[in-house]
Amino acid sequence: MPVFQQVRAWIAVAVAMASVAACSGGDTPSAATSPPSAANESAAPGLTASAAWSTKVRTMQVPLATESGFAFYRFTPQRAFQVVSLDAETGKVRWSAVASPSQIVGGEGLELAVTADQARVLWMKPSRKYTDGLVSLVASDEETGKEAWSFGGGRLEVDSTPALCRDDDAVCVIGRRKPGDRTSLMVLDVRNGKLLQNRDLSAAEDFREVSDGLRDDGKRLVAVNQAGRQLWAKRYRDVFDGADVAPDFGWDIQLQQGTYVGSLGYRDASGPKKGTIDLRRTGDTAGFSARTGKTLWVRHGATVQCGPLQFLVDHPLRCSYKGSIVTRNGVDDYDGLQVTVEGFDVATGKTTWSWKAGDVPALYDGGPGVTRLGTAQYAVRTAKGTTILDADEGPVDTVQGTGLDGWCDGSNTAVPRDNRQITVFGGQGYATAGWYPCRTNGQTLKQPPSAAAFAVAVVGDVAAWTDKDGQVQGSKLTTT
Repeated sequence: MPVFQQVRAWIAVAVAMASVAACSGGDTPSAATSPPSAANESAAPGLTASAAWSTKVRTMQVPLATESGFAFYRFTPQRAFQVVSLDAETGKVRWSAVASPSQIVGGEGLELAVTADQARVLWMKPSRKYTDGLVSLVASDEETGKEAWSFGGGRLEVDSTPALCRDDDAVCVIGRRKPGDRTSLMVLDVRNGKLLQNRDLSAAEDFREVSDGLRDDGKRLVAVNQAGRQLWAKRYRDVFDGADVAPDFGWDIQLQQGTYVGSLGYRDASGPKKGTIDLRRTGDTAGFSARTGKTLWVRHGATVQCGPLQFLVDHPLRCSYKGSIVTRNGVDDYDGLQVTVEGFDVATGKTTWSWKAGDVPALYDGGPGVTRLGTAQYAVRTAKGTTILDADEGPVDTVQGTGLDGWCDGSNTAVPRDNRQITVFGGQGYATAGWYPCRTNGQTLKQPPSAAAFAVAVVGDVAAWTDKDGQVQGSKLTTT
């Protein structure tokens, strides 16, 4: 699709940790783990970045730091997947291997994991016949790639990104030990790959994780507790007060203190004129009980999928749109676009602040005009100047000039070759997540403006980050 995608690529960040909560007992889903972007991302005063090395390697994710390098899933020019380890000092590839998405569905992202001591990389290795989706979960030495252990014997079917759990002492995997088995939660000892627990979850195999303990089976939202027992199942429209929404048209749902908060997109966003898109039908936002599925509140016509404004449940904001997308001479364009951004209380859904941003296309489809300055702070260029927007407080300042240094959303979609896509939910590509250095006027920067944890990984005095094309770059960091 062109830039006006109904499915935002970066939403995968919100669901990448979906399997973590399933790794201990209990009756309700656990509180969501804070996403990487909620970490302390501030650069030290006087930080200076200079070029260290450059690569043409396109990553699927923000690189992860290991003991002496950086690791990530790569999307190759041949449209296949690899696991890659780079040396921190030189940026050279130390080792790489063919990787597989297994049964992780299109529309989600692929993210590997690194053990807490940063000594090993956890990734999915395909069987000899790549297209069957069967894999082994492998722990490799971060420097040499030598396998420390392997689990599954090339027979695993994995449904959701394997993740560290049990205080980082274990790895949680959701899937099947071999084709035909029931879907189960497999808990492995992170030190040796020994199976500690294998607990059946559901007889249904076709589902995807859309949040902690929350699944989409293609027709309903299904909540499970930490032991994998179903708590409730409800049609999308019943949760969203009758709205005709579904995850296939965009989703971002997060969990906070027993309440799910987030948005689904409309199935049909057609405008009154043939071929147009009604921006008022971008999506709805709701809060609902994690234990019972009871709808607590719904905000129709507002969505947490606000272009490059990242939804963080601890710093919630949402956007509503007026106008439409029309096609003129074969090119998509906006007609009457007006954007309103508002903060809200996740418990009640009530608006806490509101800002009429006006005609700002970047607040719908990304692109030049919005830069991320911090965890929940953005610079938004409008007709009246550049507004500093804080997710907790709303607009806090207006500045004049050509723009501010920050980070632009570099998320995209990787569409693999036909014989490389193993999915059960259709033909969506896989989300790639990343940020690149830029200014609000659209100018790209040669070096990162900060050591923001949502955008870079740091080993020693070297930071790895991605450029506008998703290629990994390295910078030497110094303080003055």
